[in-house]
Amino acid sequence: MYVSSSASRIVFADPAALEQFNLRLQAFARNALEEQRLQKLMSRYRSAQAQTAR
Repeated sequence: MYVSSSASRIVFADPAALEQFNLRLQAFARNALEEQRLQKLMSRYRSAQAQTAR
């Protein structure tokens, strides 16, 4: 794998490396989405608790 000078392109010599990279990228994206969902849930939970505390 090498990064071209323009840095906008990553070139993979072998397809297996490309596949591996894609899988990692997808996992990363899924984790980010999951994290967002959790944070939304937590903030909803906190505001609900604040409501009942009053």
